[in-house]
Amino acid sequence: MSAIHIEKLDDENIVFKFANGSLKVTIRQGDLSKEICDAVVNPTKESMLPNGGLDETIHKTMGTLFVNQVIAVSQELQDNSCPIGQSRIFVAKNRQNPNIALFVINTVGPVYHNEEKEKSAFLLQSCYSTSFALANL
Repeated sequence: MSAIHIEKLDDENIVFKFANGSLKVTIRQGDLSKEICDAVVNPTKESMLPNGGLDETIHKTMGTLFVNQVIAVSQELQDNSCPIGQSRIFVAKNRQNPNIALFVINTVGPVYHNEEKEKSAFLLQSCYSTSFALANL
């Protein structure tokens, strides 16, 4: 088990550093689509096609390389391109748009229902686990 160092930089930034040095996670309030980093995690639906909010903004900002990959996977796998609790990684950065993240990790979180809170918690944990696994390539 890795130790995690948590540092609150200010009211909008919290950094989680893992002891093995292989992964640093920053939680930041603001426009995620403008972050220049290795990967951003994008909350989406099972088809992975944009559904408003941050998902729509990520699709618009990341451009055609990212969007074309998502469309291809969505067309091939239909409405279950990314099951609830799972994540998929896509290339985002290219020469035409160097000021964006290298990768976008799409993940589909559960809709929380109090009567199924254990299942919802398990699926949400799976979103984090699969996203971290993909980010730590």
